[in-house]
Amino acid sequence: MDLDTGRALVREEFFRGHLVRMLTVDGAMESAVYKDKNLRDKPPFYYQESMFSLMAEEEVKDILLIGGGGFTFPRAVLQACPQVRMRVVEIEGAMVDIARECLWFDEIYDREIDKRLFITIGDGFDYLRESDEKYDLIINDAFSGSTQDMGLLMPDTAEAVKERLRPGGRYMINLITSRTGEYAMTGMLQKQILSECFENVELIPVHPDWKAEQRQNYIVIAKLNK
Repeated sequence: MDLDTGRALVREEFFRGHLVRMLTVDGAMESAVYKDKNLRDKPPFYYQESMFSLMAEEEVKDILLIGGGGFTFPRAVLQACPQVRMRVVEIEGAMVDIARECLWFDEIYDREIDKRLFITIGDGFDYLRESDEKYDLIINDAFSGSTQDMGLLMPDTAEAVKERLRPGGRYMINLITSRTGEYAMTGMLQKQILSECFENVELIPVHPDWKAEQRQNYIVIAKLNK
């Protein structure tokens, strides 16, 4: 399927020792869901596991996710956390159809839409500026294929996120960077930008045993004081 952001393809393959349905955009992994019903609610990507664990460290009720992709992370959260309400802002409307038709998201959608799951089709920054809703946690996982939405890493976004968070709220970003070397500047700049708006900012590598100069997923956590 041709999307505004690239060519989407769903195929079955083995991933981490299990058969999954993998959604790619222009050849880059976008989302995956285990075919085994007993595993289907588990987030398959390592960075999603890290984000889920970090999310669970504090009680949250209202979550905003910017970048729904194949909606595998919303599925995991809504299944595991019955107290959570989640709004997903996804720029590509066809992603909802792909998730429902090919990635078994209809199982969650039909039960939770407009109850605990709310979906907005549009630009994440526009939503942040125009909404008056408040959240305990905002997650930025906005990518087009393998390309990060750099517009959502700018100072204006950090300020808009701060306005949408409740006291003590957290902002998480799935960021591709490194600790040292040629890829480290992205993480250094993001920490500097967020430190202007938030009291505490951390960059946590998904694979702490990898070499410092190795490019990988980092979970950035920025927190407001209560």
